[in-house]
Amino acid sequence: MTKPRSSGADFDPAWSPDGHTIAFARWLNGGTPTLYLVHPDGGALHRLEKGRSPSWSPDGKRLAFVLGGSVYEIRADGRGRKRIIRGLRSPIVRWSPDGRKLLYTSGPAVGPRIDVWTADVDGTHRRRILHRVRIDGIAWRPGS
Repeated sequence: MTKPRSSGADFDPAWSPDGHTIAFARWLNGGTPTLYLVHPDGGALHRLEKGRSPSWSPDGKRLAFVLGGSVYEIRADGRGRKRIIRGLRSPIVRWSPDGRKLLYTSGPAVGPRIDVWTADVDGTHRRRILHRVRIDGIAWRPGS
């Protein structure tokens, strides 16, 4: 990633499926995190949108991300933002390897009360798969 110009931090790195781009969130001076794209050598830094928890679609054309209590989708060129799921608490999101589902959380930022859900990428067919668990992150099982 790159070095922020002022006090802040880069976090939530996500490699694109082709390995040519890294999506990440940058948090500067306590404001709202912003998503960026960058080449692995640190070149071609491009600001996308406010948000965090980026996750690439398997074809590398879109990203799912979190802003506030919602999950959004945006094209990798930064256009076409649309809200997929709303009303969540401190969510994180991951795109499924087959591109058909999202895995996401909702619950307090800390504590053993996190729920883990799946939904179709359009936000329909939501299903809670874990209830009131303590986790540090989520990931899809390879091949799922």
